[in-house]
Amino acid sequence: MNPYLIDLLGLVLSFIWLVTSVILIRRWYLSALVAGFGSWAVLDVTGRLLARLDPQRGWHPSDSIWAATGWMVCIAAALVLLALRWIVVRLIKS
Repeated sequence: MNPYLIDLLGLVLSFIWLVTSVILIRRWYLSALVAGFGSWAVLDVTGRLLARLDPQRGWHPSDSIWAATGWMVCIAAALVLLALRWIVVRLIKS
């Protein structure tokens, strides 16, 4: 399988996980945690899979930085989507 296709598939699955978690879970704090950590886990597994399938790629120091701090970025993205959800709900109610 093509590494670019795996990378794209991982990104799409991560985004789908993020959006569906934000939409389906009503409590904002639980939604942010489930969406953030789930999205990060999908992206982390994708990166590890790419490292195994493409020996030319190897392991880069930025991969270690992502593995350690990527969950914060994913939770921030979930919080942005939660704010967008809150705005849309308020506009629909008014």
